[in-house]
Amino acid sequence: MILLERQTSETQKMLEALVQRLPISNSKYTLYCEHLRRLQAGFAGEQFVDAKWLELDLPFPTIFFMTFKQ
Repeated sequence: MILLERQTSETQKMLEALVQRLPISNSKYTLYCEHLRRLQAGFAGEQFVDAKWLELDLPFPTIFFMTFKQ
């Protein structure tokens, strides 16, 4: 099975940089930290699912199509 490599989103990269630079005393610090924590948890969940896909031993070639709603 071929899986595309997961990459962190631009939003997550920007929030990581922002949280590092923002002082803890800033009123929005906890809001940004919480948003970043949720993005990181979602990314970790996607990596977990990818690992489970690779563990599947299917007897014949299979293609999975995924659709995303926005």
